[in-house]
Amino acid sequence: MIKEDKISVVFNGRYEKKTKFYAIKVRKILPKSEIILSSYKEALQDEKIYKKNKIKLIINKDAGDYSEFPDNPKNLLRMMNTFYNGLKISKNNIILRLRTDYSLNKEFKKELKKLDIKKNKIIFKNRYSYLDTIYSTNAAHLDYDNFHFSDQVLLGTKKQFIKLYYVNKKKFLKEKDFSKLPMVNGKYGSLLASEQIIWINYLKRVFKEKDAFKIYQDRKLHNQVSNSIKLLNNKMFVVPQRLRSLKVKMRSYAMNHYNILAYLMRTYYFIKNYRK
Repeated sequence: MIKEDKISVVFNGRYEKKTKFYAIKVRKILPKSEIILSSYKEALQDEKIYKKNKIKLIINKDAGDYSEFPDNPKNLLRMMNTFYNGLKISKNNIILRLRTDYSLNKEFKKELKKLDIKKNKIIFKNRYSYLDTIYSTNAAHLDYDNFHFSDQVLLGTKKQFIKLYYVNKKKFLKEKDFSKLPMVNGKYGSLLASEQIIWINYLKRVFKEKDAFKIYQDRKLHNQVSNSIKLLNNKMFVVPQRLRSLKVKMRSYAMNHYNILAYLMRTYYFIKNYRK
């Protein structure tokens, strides 16, 4: 059970036209919660509104492009940096992360009472670590590629997110950290989603593994992490129109072996890409 006054909501990302309305809506639904908006100087135009609604405003500097891989989103470090800076000033141990183009529906408040966060043991090469339960939304494509977990909405502990979203630019995941890159259309490429880069960077650091590819290809490790990620119903959130089509009902089954179609698709993918 999570109490309203024990949660900090962190909006982060670029400043959107609807951000102030979404933030105020969250304030109405969660009047006792801490709310933080971590964005850029454009947000200053509505500074008085945020002050009136007791919403803390953080203005970030540009973290720069992440250009390590030619096809990954260049805004990765900006997204991680704005969230991390919001985390640092939050006063509560439970964090709800929302993009600046997201908001809440009233159903979320009822659901809070049902949520529970536990520590889950994950093992890699006879080494172990613990991962706190993370709640997310069913907003990603069919998940048969490792560590591609949705991050449109995140709810979990401050301690876990601080570890996951910490960025040391000198040590952050680089192409040279892979003995070989994931295969794309039969050839070695990169095609790593931002979510995958975040998770591989974190797990590589936690398990002190030199070769990022060994993390990436480990399906057992993926399944252990996925067991710690619980899905929230999208109906509890205001979701941008352009992202609604990403919802795939089969996604939750693709994380394990219980759905035969997801299992066959994943098996085909790895036979095609990792055949020696």
